[in-house]
Amino acid sequence: MGELVAIMGGTGKRPRWQRVGRAVRTGEVGWYAVDVRGSDIGPDQLDSLRLAGPEPDGIEAKGFSVSETVQNGSLLSMKVAEFADLTDPYLWMLKQPPTFLVEALRDGIAGLGEAPLASALAAGSIGGTSSPDPDPPGFHPAQGDAYRACLGQGVHLVWGPPGTGKTTVLKRAICDLIARGERVLLVSATNIAVDNALLAGRREGEQARPR
Repeated sequence: MGELVAIMGGTGKRPRWQRVGRAVRTGEVGWYAVDVRGSDIGPDQLDSLRLAGPEPDGIEAKGFSVSETVQNGSLLSMKVAEFADLTDPYLWMLKQPPTFLVEALRDGIAGLGEAPLASALAAGSIGGTSSPDPDPPGFHPAQGDAYRACLGQGVHLVWGPPGTGKTTVLKRAICDLIARGERVLLVSATNIAVDNALLAGRREGEQARPR
């Protein structure tokens, strides 16, 4: 993992606040909406959003944390404290450096201590048999590999940075596993990531259901 971190730019870079777009009040108290077209915001960033003024000064001290989000196409609706009162509100996202996920994964595995499964994963000595299913339409090769791993046997580690299609793979794999009568346990470090995956899976299932 150290080699991958070096290739991606090395360590030492710090997260920075990035302005996503201007927010407008909706008809519900505490709810705002922002157009996210042209933004690289993804499900992995939805837990690090704040509503603040147009300038980056004082975002953490004077801004308001986003407690809930609902995305419909290019429109992202978000909920903040009902007492939030900003003259010119903007949505801000805490942009992590490219190596953030790799470093977090590396440090997490290293911090587990005596953990046989983590040690086997780190050594690359664990795995299983992937499903022989064909790639779903529109999947690129890496997504197809991850999809077949989800439907296969054994323990697999699938990793990808934001925007690489992890949720797309999950929703298709979950729907296909449920269609086969399998039980699926979906967990995540964030509630929003689980909600997004389940919502995407439900939509996928509704599209595939005979009418």
